[in-house]
Amino acid sequence: MNATTYGLDVAKSVFQLYWVDAQTGEIVNRRFARGDLIKFLSCRLPGRVALEARGSGHWWARKIGTMGHEVVLLHAKFIRPFVQTNKTDAADARAIWTAVHQPGMRTVAVKSEEQQAMLSLHRMRTLLLKFRTMQVNHCEGCFTSSALHSGQVASPVSPRSGHAWPSSRASYQARCCPVCKSRLHVSLLLPSGYSCLQSIDVLLQSIE
Repeated sequence: MNATTYGLDVAKSVFQLYWVDAQTGEIVNRRFARGDLIKFLSCRLPGRVALEARGSGHWWARKIGTMGHEVVLLHAKFIRPFVQTNKTDAADARAIWTAVHQPGMRTVAVKSEEQQAMLSLHRMRTLLLKFRTMQVNHCEGCFTSSALHSGQVASPVSPRSGHAWPSSRASYQARCCPVCKSRLHVSLLLPSGYSCLQSIDVLLQSIE
């Protein structure tokens, strides 16, 4: 007897499950709550569960795998062409079930908790770098609008000489008009951004 294949559309609190009964041929497209879905799959015979690799998909893949089912993660771009109607939970579950039956369909490897944690650290570091660059550009623009040479600003806000910024800030404030002085509040955020980046770098080095 062939194992039953399920198409699971994952959400925050409501989940849609689509499958065709192997014995009767009945088509089922059923909605579950979070606890009901876990209880239902734990009582079913081992089968193949396909879901989209997004959001909490990797957590659900690990959870369902402990119940004895084979889990298949599919990329969203391979599922979208099989949505036959408007995008709904029921239509998405059916599209996932249809996509996993296609020959040669490419799948996504299930990530462990450690792999997801490492990726999260790298994303946090990327965002901090982006935010730091925005702050430096904004601060330099404020000085440029006050006719201060940009080269005078690059050194204090540089990551390698960030410690020099507090002592240099007073000289810049003395040369600015009262309105421009209010713009220098941006400099207060820069040291904290550098310390966060340094902490993440140390953590990544210790893990890798």
